[in-house]
Amino acid sequence: MRAFVFVLALTAVTAGLTFAAAEAATAAAPPACPTCHSAADVVPIIYGFPSEELMKAAERGEVALGGCLVSPDDPQWRCKKCSVDFR
Repeated sequence: MRAFVFVLALTAVTAGLTFAAAEAATAAAPPACPTCHSAADVVPIIYGFPSEELMKAAERGEVALGGCLVSPDDPQWRCKKCSVDFR
């Protein structure tokens, strides 16, 4: 029972933090893509378990979802024009 409660609590915390991180990332001006040099098509990559709001933002193309596994070297930005992920 404890493991189940822990997973639910961790999921709730992660979803909230992920959406807060998405809001913070979208507030910053995106850098230009190193491949095609477009800044208009660059969106932040958000990692962690996505909330419903974050899933909707990804469907609208406002953010990219990077998955639940996070490492220090993960890319932070994705170019929608040429599909390049970069830091």
